[in-house]
Amino acid sequence: MQRTAIILAYFFICATSFAQQYPFVHYTPKDGLISNQIKNIYQDSKGRLYFTSVNGLSIYDGSRFTNYTSKNGLNFDIVNCIMEMGDDSVWIVTNSAAINCIVNGKLKTVHLKDPVVPIINLLLRDNKGTLYAATDQGLDFFDKDHFVKLPFIDNTGEDVNTFIASIVSIGDYLLIQRDAAMTLDQRKPLYLYNKTTKKITSEVPGIYAANKAVDGRVWVSMDKNIMSVDTVELKKGKIVLQDLPAIFDRLKNLGKFFIFFDRSGNSWIGDQSTILVKATPDGNITILTPSSGLSMFYVDMIFQDREGITWFATNNAGVNKLVHSNFSFMETPFNTSLLTDISYDENNNELWLYSDKNATVTIIGNNSQQCYKCQRG
Repeated sequence: MQRTAIILAYFFICATSFAQQYPFVHYTPKDGLISNQIKNIYQDSKGRLYFTSVNGLSIYDGSRFTNYTSKNGLNFDIVNCIMEMGDDSVWIVTNSAAINCIVNGKLKTVHLKDPVVPIINLLLRDNKGTLYAATDQGLDFFDKDHFVKLPFIDNTGEDVNTFIASIVSIGDYLLIQRDAAMTLDQRKPLYLYNKTTKKITSEVPGIYAANKAVDGRVWVSMDKNIMSVDTVELKKGKIVLQDLPAIFDRLKNLGKFFIFFDRSGNSWIGDQSTILVKATPDGNITILTPSSGLSMFYVDMIFQDREGITWFATNNAGVNKLVHSNFSFMETPFNTSLLTDISYDENNNELWLYSDKNATVTIIGNNSQQCYKCQRG
């Protein structure tokens, strides 16, 4: 029987993903990036990428970086976030009581009705166009030419309107987290905030991270596991936690992990130390470890651009770019583990998978799959 080895198959199917090298490209200050400590990533309508850092801002046009610091016009070197505000007008929010902007390529200072703005950690525009701000001074929204502070009172009647760190918009509600390190609140509550009544309607303690996928899924990371939020109850103003769907069983016991969702609906979950897990919407799991090529596992943000390229903002190793991110690596392809050889029978249109450790041959073809035990020679 003539069999032709398919070398390319090794890029897609491997015995174990723990040893798999991925096609990462690394950018550091040696390549023109502003800093190794990247906080956030943003893409504007023209496709330019913005990398915010503790040392300034880098704008990447696909071929080179243009950098801005306090030495050439920024109000402050620590840049927290970016928001496109109009035609060729982009806000640069630094960790200061002022906002810069780039208009037609020129760096300026935004002049608002109130000359002193709150220290903004994050800007979020919801589906109705309302711009919300998570600030050190509390929860704000932007009204024409100034920021307006919103009330934020918890279920005990306590004013908890300081050090807002995270906002997620879901219909008529906002999911909000405060900075636990700044508030010293060991409860780590997740709040559900009604945009219309401007009241907290529900809160759940013990939440390390919360995020929403493009398909509407909402996941939270707790002390010992990852759970989902019942979106039906969420629309009623309640946070009700439930187990992840069965296809994500391998993710359930990953406690204290961060959660990001990319534009394709893939979830990225990591421990900020040694492991990063990618789960596709259909439950296919890819595991990245230090041997996978990622330069650092303390990740501040994972971002997928409109071209499908995935970018990783790391805490002390610059930016990692995962090219060919449509590649999929499976630990047990066709329910066959520990593969040592893959080949293809052109005459019979069959794929042969061989496991030396299990002493098995799996033959896939003609809409069937058969597994045979074999005797080692």
